[in-house]
Amino acid sequence: MKQTDVVIIGGGLTGLTVATYVARAGLQAAVFEKAASIGGRAATQDHQGYSLNRGGHALYPGGAATRVLRELAISVPAGSPRNVQALLQG
Repeated sequence: MKQTDVVIIGGGLTGLTVATYVARAGLQAAVFEKAASIGGRAATQDHQGYSLNRGGHALYPGGAATRVLRELAISVPAGSPRNVQALLQG
């Protein structure tokens, strides 16, 4: 059985990023996620022809998350929201 150096609880954006850095450091990481898919709330769900963000996430061009993803050689396509509506207490 392989040795695990670091155990990461949660396969969201942060957990997966930490796992990548751990692996790059030459250590063995194990990621545990309770959901059926990884990514956490950084996901979009289609519902009756509408795209709904599952969480309050945004990847801004100059933001910290975007810088980390680019450092990890993960492509972050830029775009502007279209046909957007916000619901306050809705």
